[in-house]
Amino acid sequence: NECDFVKVPKKKQKPISSFYSIDEIKTLMQAVQNDRLRPVVYLGLMSLRRSEMCALTWSDIDFQNNVISVNKNLVYINGEYIIGGCKTESSKRQIQVPPTIINLLGEYRRYQIKERMYCKEEYIDRDLIVCKYNGDYLNPATLSAKFSQLLKKHNLRHIRLHDLRHSYCSILLNDLNIPVTIVSKSAGHANTQVTLNTYSHVDSKMQKKSADALEENVFSDIKKKARLITKEQSTMNCSFVLTLKKAYVIRSTIDYSVNQNIVHSCLNLIKNDIIFCNKLSQTFL
Repeated sequence: NECDFVKVPKKKQKPISSFYSIDEIKTLMQAVQNDRLRPVVYLGLMSLRRSEMCALTWSDIDFQNNVISVNKNLVYINGEYIIGGCKTESSKRQIQVPPTIINLLGEYRRYQIKERMYCKEEYIDRDLIVCKYNGDYLNPATLSAKFSQLLKKHNLRHIRLHDLRHSYCSILLNDLNIPVTIVSKSAGHANTQVTLNTYSHVDSKMQKKSADALEENVFSDIKKKARLITKEQSTMNCSFVLTLKKAYVIRSTIDYSVNQNIVHSCLNLIKNDIIFCNKLSQTFL
């Protein structure tokens, strides 16, 4: 088949413009502390996609080493839930997470056990973290709608559920200066270029910070010397101006107004090029 030889163009990554700042994340965390949807926020802020968090099980969490293993996702097709592999090979990953997130997930697990006791025989034990009240699968699309309702309930700025993932990457790159290789691996990107293309707004800020760091740590002494040279040049300029003015007072053989215009023209040249001014002084004096 001729189509087998056709290379399908890769989808171009669009820059991300919607994400939460550190302060907004703190507000969100405070707002969901007693909400049943809180594990969705925790996992989203650790870079999980909604299909990944809907398939995540308690056995995927290493509570001792603070590690979340992402190895599958959940899709809903033709009225049926299907557990499959990750989106890409790079999406299969282990994420080192803060101890606070692990502790919060542990607290939610105790809450979930109470739900299980309440449902009794009706509870479906799939070992899921994000699920319905009876333990059954939760549609990832439904999860997005519930997240929007949560933000509206607490009067928080609207972002998509997937934007929690973008917030995670943006904060690590821009605010915490974590190397792009680490962020790319945690987010499950195919390579660092995908990360940089997606978060181009962060890349420009990182370049600005790099330039500022070089200025502060490498070129600061040179900058001080440059300021010293400028000061010396200013002293030479002032001395030359006085000399030039005295010369025109002594050699005022033509109309004074003409001499005055020439002096002002020379003064403008002095500001830009002291070498040229020295040549002028030799000419007039």
